[in-house]
Amino acid sequence: MAILVGVSPAVEADEGAGPDDLAVLVEAVEPDHGTEMILVEAQSLGSEAFVAEGDVAQVEVPVDPLTAVSVSDQDAGISISLPKNAAFSEGVPTDDGTVVFESADGRTEGVVVEALDDGSVQLQTVLGGPEADHDLEYHLGVPAEARVELSENGTVLVFGADDSLLGGLATPWAVDATGADVKTYFSLEGAKVTQHVITGDSTAYPVTTDPWLGIALISSVTRKYDSVNGGSRFYVYPTWWGRGGAGAAARWSAWSEARSKGVWDNSSLRNQFYCHYDTRPVTTFKSSWNLENWRSDKGYWGFMAALCN
Repeated sequence: MAILVGVSPAVEADEGAGPDDLAVLVEAVEPDHGTEMILVEAQSLGSEAFVAEGDVAQVEVPVDPLTAVSVSDQDAGISISLPKNAAFSEGVPTDDGTVVFESADGRTEGVVVEALDDGSVQLQTVLGGPEADHDLEYHLGVPAEARVELSENGTVLVFGADDSLLGGLATPWAVDATGADVKTYFSLEGAKVTQHVITGDSTAYPVTTDPWLGIALISSVTRKYDSVNGGSRFYVYPTWWGRGGAGAAARWSAWSEARSKGVWDNSSLRNQFYCHYDTRPVTTFKSSWNLENWRSDKGYWGFMAALCN
């Protein structure tokens, strides 16, 4: 695994910028998602793609810029294209574990793809100046019976035929060369997602934008027996997508995923879980959500009153 090291945002993309320069530029200005972003070092798969094996999913980054980047686990997979309204050269791996696609038509500086250890992926497109296209078109590849929706908080969510959340795109962000926020939002047409970037006279280029694609809500579950209380404690480790990116629409799917990874199915554990999930602004930075099987069921509101205990 490789961990990006912070650098000064004074790095500028220019005519001579190469893949490593773009990777450094992006790392300098990308926002903190509230949890440490650890990159999975990309490994070459022949000459066709770079594969990053995360804790719960696999990210495959193609060499061909016309082939979509895919995220998959044992149950499902979703892919996302590079911006369709720009042209890029073949992907090149950099020393920090990212894969960079440089511009082939001058409409952007390029795209930096980061594969993360929770099986998510971030595509960060760098706009070099006002002349760049500020409406970036990404196409999602989803299962045949899936539906794609734009939520009220700006996320794009992919639901399966059974209404389970298969994955989606977190609320977008964009920042300029000084680290200042730039207004941005998604619009949706079928499976085409357009990120609109609204700049102004004070915007300092280059501007870095992203779609962030995640599918796993729960990274892992560990169960330990507590001899003092005579029962089991389940340590549930959400991914960043599960902690806050997916939002309220993922509530049922997150519980279902926790059960599939080892949490027992009873009303007390379920209500403890929903208490943790629904208070994510408070519990986001806890390393795990702890569910205790020896606790009698107080009901959802009872656990809320007891701070999920």
